Amino acid sequence: MGACLAQAVHQVGYAASTLCGRSKTSHSTTIAARSCAEALCATVWQVSHHGEVLFNTDMLAINQDVTPQGRPVVANSSTVWARFLSDGSVAVALYNENDSAASIGLDFAALGAMTPAPVESAATWGPTTKAAMRDLWTHTANGTVTGKIPAMTVLPHQTIVVRLTKQ
Repeated sequence: MGACLAQAVHQVGYAASTLCGRSKTSHSTTIAARSCAEALCATVWQVSHHGEVLFNTDMLAINQDVTPQGRPVVANSSTVWARFLSDGSVAVALYNENDSAASIGLDFAALGAMTPAPVESAATWGPTTKAAMRDLWTHTANGTVTGKIPAMTVLPHQTIVVRLTKQ
């Protein structure tokens, strides 16, 4: 059982870092690096918190997708990351590395302008593209967006991860 838990903790740390180079919280990265024995001695809060991360099927699906790892949408910026998935959807991470809240969004044209293009279909994302948006941490459908992810408040060191599926 202990080895299974340690492997699962490692996989979740990898899932978060695969998309955006950062984990949901720095604490998740820390627990992923711990030994199996330390993981088993976690407090009730830690078990609850990590269970939320460990069993997040939406995030694990991104990690297990066969497509190349996500990368920054804009060169030399760690704020917005994208990963084009095998079903044609795009996982997008909005990351705030600052110590204060930030307003972060994404124009779909930036997905089409990624150089080199991560996939051929990237160029089809633009100002008229309609997509269903799903928040992968809260497991909620956030309606349909056109041409952009509207700017949203991202708390300090928080990562909001959404999946965009063309309509």
